[in-house]
Amino acid sequence: MFPTTINGIMLQRGPMPNSFAITGETAATDNPDARPQVITDTISSRLTIDPVTKIFPNGAVAACNTTSKAAKTAVRAIQRILLLRFNAITLSLILCVHYITMASNPLLRAQQEMRRGMKDFAEDLAQTKLFSGIEPKEIAGLLACLQARSAQYTKDELIIEEGSRVSDFGVMLSGHGRSVKWDASDKLIIITLLQKGSEIGVLLAASPEHTSPVSVQAQDDVFVLFIPYDCLMARCKRACPKHETLLRNYIGVVAEKGLVLHERISCLLKPTLREKIMTYLLRVSREQRSRTFSIPLNRNAMSEYLNIERSALSRELSRMKRDGLIDYHRNSFKLLDVQGIRLSMRP
Repeated sequence: MFPTTINGIMLQRGPMPNSFAITGETAATDNPDARPQVITDTISSRLTIDPVTKIFPNGAVAACNTTSKAAKTAVRAIQRILLLRFNAITLSLILCVHYITMASNPLLRAQQEMRRGMKDFAEDLAQTKLFSGIEPKEIAGLLACLQARSAQYTKDELIIEEGSRVSDFGVMLSGHGRSVKWDASDKLIIITLLQKGSEIGVLLAASPEHTSPVSVQAQDDVFVLFIPYDCLMARCKRACPKHETLLRNYIGVVAEKGLVLHERISCLLKPTLREKIMTYLLRVSREQRSRTFSIPLNRNAMSEYLNIERSALSRELSRMKRDGLIDYHRNSFKLLDVQGIRLSMRP
């Protein structure tokens, strides 16, 4: 006969197929005289036990061999199902707790997002002056500790607006930009040119009580990493070994920015067009360590950078080429007579 209980668990007949499977075991049918067969399917997920009545609900059928071996096998199979479900529920609860913790802790969430986002840029950051001496594998954790954030800007969008207060300094991770200022006649003056690896707002962030005298503008799609100045200056709670290295690099960058601005002012104060042009070309040649170099400006941008008229710039370049001082083609220049250039710039 078909068993009614196994180990105190009541079994019921129902509309399901008249046999259920236990892999590699034999199963009985409604006919006790029928020949047992090897079943290769798995137990239906509907074979669940009501914890109160210990009855298979929903008309589930449990058909098994009347032998004690088959009965025990059925019980073990059911126990495995219940164990799997218990493990699944436990895992779900753990994941829920994890996500709730992340949602309620913005700092922790920001740290994990920063680690994921900065993996692609760690190598590039390690090549910048600001992160000199810091290994790429150390950068993601350091930025998370500093509560760094990233931002994207499209062409002509302002990264820093003139008159605003700046509390974060940044590093340009991609694209090109420029710091600019409009004079009283609404004429654009280019202060500095920015490219991948350039620092943004290091002087402004160090003096948050002052507003920005310039605007920083994206010239194409730009990706910028920002670091709060207060987090850099505060004592590191996690005692990051490279925090002090970054701080020393920051001080060095601030000093260098001061020298660059001094050189920029010196260029703008030159009394003649030729002196302005040659001051700029000599600086680019020195930076690229070659007498043959390319500048990142077309003629219009170069005239804005030097604060001179475009037509006057073109005429003066032609004269300098005729005098044998320089040679050029579009944005490529070659200094032919450096000594003559320097002599022509003497007062």
